[in-house]
Amino acid sequence: MTDPSPHTANTTIAAATSELAALRDFVRSHIMAAGFTDFEVNGIVLAIDEACANLIRHGYHNDASKTIDVIVDVTGPDIRIDILDTATSFDPAVVPRPDMHRYAADRRRGGWGVAIMMRVMDAITYTPIGATGSKNRLTLVKHRPLIR
Repeated sequence: MTDPSPHTANTTIAAATSELAALRDFVRSHIMAAGFTDFEVNGIVLAIDEACANLIRHGYHNDASKTIDVIVDVTGPDIRIDILDTATSFDPAVVPRPDMHRYAADRRRGGWGVAIMMRVMDAITYTPIGATGSKNRLTLVKHRPLIR
């Protein structure tokens, strides 16, 4: 278990789906003591996993020579997770919300990632960084619960 005191931690992973398990463990270890239920922790971890899996598949086209930086900030009233990449810019907010009932009825296997992120997290912002937009930042925020 991580020390519950406020902290910021970061990691860099290769853009390979084989790296996602280690990323999930990293995120989980830093948010477990932040006051969330197990259900909430699992949702946050799933949202980060989906964001990075989409980035690996669609942004980097499974090019494991590329990297993804992840920063977990547990210093304020919210937890903030920043995902930084150098892929072609893509703002998940422009993706139309899917009809989840239809997806389920059609037994669709893909297309759930952005919907999961939007449902689980309290805020999602996307910012291309740098003068040429050479880096991107996806920020996912979850409000920390009051002391229970």
